[in-house]
Amino acid sequence: MVPKGLTSLVLRPPFWIRKIYPGAIWSMEEDKLLLSFDDGPHPVYTPQILDILDKYSVKAYFFLSGQAAERYPEGVIQIIQQGHRIGLHGYQHLDGWKTPAKVWLQDWEKGKNVLEDICGYSIHIGRPPYGHIPFSLRKSLSRQYTIWMWDLLPGDYDPQVNGEVLKQRIFQWARPGSIIVLHENDKSGVKVCEVLGEVIEGLRTKGFKWVEGV
Repeated sequence: MVPKGLTSLVLRPPFWIRKIYPGAIWSMEEDKLLLSFDDGPHPVYTPQILDILDKYSVKAYFFLSGQAAERYPEGVIQIIQQGHRIGLHGYQHLDGWKTPAKVWLQDWEKGKNVLEDICGYSIHIGRPPYGHIPFSLRKSLSRQYTIWMWDLLPGDYDPQVNGEVLKQRIFQWARPGSIIVLHENDKSGVKVCEVLGEVIEGLRTKGFKWVEGV
């Protein structure tokens, strides 16, 4: 659980970070919700997530790790074949605020090359790991990519957050236009797959609409 008083900062990006990346997309212009998944593809959880999305006719953005894509290229192809959109999430998941800019950019470009080799087309959207871009690269990167951030980060990566807490956080904090970030990795995959269908259907029941095409 997030300590009392910090929940809002964890779930929603603070205003100051939006100012650091003014050209990034933080929410949808329309009132529909968008699901996005980071860190994949995963040989176990990606197929499960795709089955759930297909069941509920929801399309999503998948920001993929080049390293994971090398290990599981079939997952990348499956995501594309089912009509979802691929974005770049670097190669090794380096933190842009803790890594020299040159090293970070090399890692980012390596991830891009891996994904493009598998996809067969150019990748022009991305989400930096942790939402952190080296300060010296902010302007140049935004000229080459559309940077997708998020409006709602429910903390599925936290071992103290179980599926029920994850679901309730999303129900409580989702708002029209929210971009929701979940993860398809070893830390998060089980709980995400456990509640994803309930989240999609529950928010529909509350009157929200999901993006139908990407």
